[in-house]
Amino acid sequence: MAFFSSLPKAQLWLLLSILSFNSISLWFLINNIIIENHADYGGGIYCESGSPIVRNNKILSNHGGEGGGICADYSNIKIFNNVISKNTSGWGTGIRCRFAPPWNPSHPQIAYNLIVNNKSSWGWGGGGIYVSDGPEPYVWNNIIAGNKAGYYGGAICCYIASCVLCCNTIYGNSATVAGGALYGSGASKFAVADCILWHDNAPQAPEVAVDSWSSFKISYSDVEGSSKGIWKNIEWGYGVIDEDPLFEDPENGDFHLTRTSPCINRSRTMYVPSDDMDGDVRPYMGIADMGADEFVGWHPLEADAFSVPETGGIINFSLKADKGNCDYLIVGGVSGTAPGTPLPGNHANLRVNWDWFSDLEMTLLDSRIFKNFFGHLDALGHGGAQLNVPPMPSGSTGIDFYYAYCCIDPFDFVSNPVIVTVVD
Repeated sequence: MAFFSSLPKAQLWLLLSILSFNSISLWFLINNIIIENHADYGGGIYCESGSPIVRNNKILSNHGGEGGGICADYSNIKIFNNVISKNTSGWGTGIRCRFAPPWNPSHPQIAYNLIVNNKSSWGWGGGGIYVSDGPEPYVWNNIIAGNKAGYYGGAICCYIASCVLCCNTIYGNSATVAGGALYGSGASKFAVADCILWHDNAPQAPEVAVDSWSSFKISYSDVEGSSKGIWKNIEWGYGVIDEDPLFEDPENGDFHLTRTSPCINRSRTMYVPSDDMDGDVRPYMGIADMGADEFVGWHPLEADAFSVPETGGIINFSLKADKGNCDYLIVGGVSGTAPGTPLPGNHANLRVNWDWFSDLEMTLLDSRIFKNFFGHLDALGHGGAQLNVPPMPSGSTGIDFYYAYCCIDPFDFVSNPVIVTVVD
């Protein structure tokens, strides 16, 4: 067990104060177990000012009046690659970032962490993270799951603060009033992109809520219930979907995407981190995936482009199945990937909704537009097809076309979906 795991809270705070003595204002806390400590502020770790680095630690079962795991005041703290779990507090149970004067705001960085199962039994909120009074944190590549807030913001709560979220997986958090995932109040600002918000819970606004003085912008994200438009002051940007992300085993903490997840190739290539929570290169193939995990497994359906202009263009598809010498059918649709299309024999569910566009494709299956959309895979299970898009009516920009294929006779194999977007 690491040295720090045996230190009482007061001794740990003193040691960190010595490390940040005078003008240095920089200390490192790396590869430690910090467990079962108690304090009014920062049950596990407390820091004030400076640019401390907290990396590769296990911060477990600590209790603080504010900040059960970590409390940082006036600080540009960097919190990377930690497990922050089972802490308790009134405010900001996993992480609490406080105080930054408006003329010199602090910019905490919170990335690559597992922030799970922290519980706020009372207080305003922020079961996972609570930010207040000026800090402007950048939060990316985290799993924030199973946290509980006293009133608001089961995963993250902001009060008079700004918060930028990118490529996070936020799942199964809860609040007793509103904002099971995210909550903003007191002229707070949220900017959210490339995230997954799923299966969070609160009596009001299970996923996201902000008050009338705050703002919330979200794009390129998967948000449960987003199609209902039930939250005030939410600016829905481009690329927001509402489809089951199809994690490997979320109930047991495995939030990796499965091969047929609708979150694959649905994010942006620009502006996202260059890797994911596991250190895998992002994007791995095509464009980046939503959430903290970049799917790096086998892609049975690949495309050489994911957008096409209104004036028309060509998309080349590559097919790679786990079986050979069989017929295949590529199906297109415009109404999403969920719930999908059940196939004969009940062996598989195609990850494209059958709609009017699918019917149109079937009538034009032998045309130049849908070249080789019906064909035969070779002995290795490989094949190719081409979509030749003709000029489209003005105003088609933003339309998504969804494609996936299945093996037929028998219908015992389905591919991942690929989405092609019409652009200017």
